[in-house]
Amino acid sequence: MNSKKKVSYKDLALIAGNISKLYEEGIQLLHIFSLLDELPLKKEYKMLLKEMEIIIRDGGTLRKAFSKGEGLIPIFFLSMVGIGERTGRIVYVLKGLEMYYNKLQYINKTIINSITYPLILMIALIILGFFVLFFFIPSMANIYGAMGKDIPDIYLKIISMKKFVFRNPILIILQVMIWGIIAPIFIFNIFLRKSFYYYIEKIQVYNLFNEYITIVLMSVVINSGINIAIGLEYCCEGELNEKITKVLRKINDDIKNGKVLSESMNETMMFSKYTLAHIKLGEECGSLDKRLIILETEIFNNLNDKISKITVLVQPLLILTIGIIILSFIIKFVVPLLDIVLI
Repeated sequence: MNSKKKVSYKDLALIAGNISKLYEEGIQLLHIFSLLDELPLKKEYKMLLKEMEIIIRDGGTLRKAFSKGEGLIPIFFLSMVGIGERTGRIVYVLKGLEMYYNKLQYINKTIINSITYPLILMIALIILGFFVLFFFIPSMANIYGAMGKDIPDIYLKIISMKKFVFRNPILIILQVMIWGIIAPIFIFNIFLRKSFYYYIEKIQVYNLFNEYITIVLMSVVINSGINIAIGLEYCCEGELNEKITKVLRKINDDIKNGKVLSESMNETMMFSKYTLAHIKLGEECGSLDKRLIILETEIFNNLNDKISKITVLVQPLLILTIGIIILSFIIKFVVPLLDIVLI
């Protein structure tokens, strides 16, 4: 499989969930793959399932079959499936993976929906700006000329810029790529990366997102019946951000050294007092699995609420910005021309 293909959380959840349900019902693994062909999956995943069916038919393990999906199946997914097969808890592991990837899919969808409208407005503003600079303003300059008036300097500069752009399109594209894409990436990686992560960790929504993903991973591991130390070790192999990976490694090392989960989580400074209280209560009552499920739901609702509030705030601000830009244009370019016409 092509390693450049993008992972689909939706398809991973569908595959994991359906295999777990069918396997739990006593259907043979080989027969399961013929049933999975009916699922609404992307072409890449349908092709992967056919390759996996061949491996299973030849006596291969489920982990070996999933390993054919390089670029489509995350390392974390593979590791958890392997553990599930070795411990005989593959059904619980697959159910946990279904839950995890469903959550990631929902978060991605929520974020995309949140930024779609502002993005459309930004694109519309760029198109409008291009039209105004290269078509509308030159036409207004012609009106000045037809009236026998001196064309303002700013009009002449814009017209000169338009001619330069149309005469040198390749040069302009290269400059846009260098100064708009390559240079910012270089500057960010060399000079701003540490500062960026320092300040982003001060943002409440970002910290809440990290807390939520960490809790979900712990819930997947514990509710799958896997040893938490082993499970967290494999979690670190997943495609997680640096903050979550660092926290999971610390918790994993602390547990191996004899610390209890709540104590280690408290030392990371990532988790809220409310979360730590639930974890401690779960440890004392022997109901950590249920406490993690409760935390998942409550943290997710809190995160979703904060994302919605940010979206509600961003859209009016963006519309206001566009309005200010349009008003400034009218005052700068249209009003002076109207004054001349009316005189």
